[in-house]
Amino acid sequence: MTAALLNYRARMQRVLDHIDRHLDGVLDLNAVSGVAAFSKYHFHRQFTATFGLSVHRYVQLAPHEAGEANGERIEAGTIPGGRCAVLRVVGNTDNLELAALYLYRDWLPASGEEARDFPLYCERVTFFPEVPEHEATADLFLPLK
Repeated sequence: MTAALLNYRARMQRVLDHIDRHLDGVLDLNAVSGVAAFSKYHFHRQFTATFGLSVHRYVQLAPHEAGEANGERIEAGTIPGGRCAVLRVVGNTDNLELAALYLYRDWLPASGEEARDFPLYCERVTFFPEVPEHEATADLFLPLK
């Protein structure tokens, strides 16, 4: 692993640690980008590319007091085994909504398959800056009966 990649990862980890410790404080883009020692514009692009969501959305989803985020309980769990339809998205993986819509709206009805009672989930396979942005890869899994 290159020194530059290790440096980026360390910066992003500092940001995640800072967010976790300051959920009740000021977590605007200026404050958080300073923790990573990036300009706010570069930081915003890098954070979104690395984690697949904006800093603002990450903070919204972060568990606040007693494992809650936005009034909803967050619990660790296990993804149950079983058959899944898998759609690989290569390139811009910042917004996977169109890929999810394709699976539910187009592929599922045409396939004759039936969705299991478990939500669609995603695995980010490769990330920018580890690979060029056009080679970033994410797999969407649609659990099937």
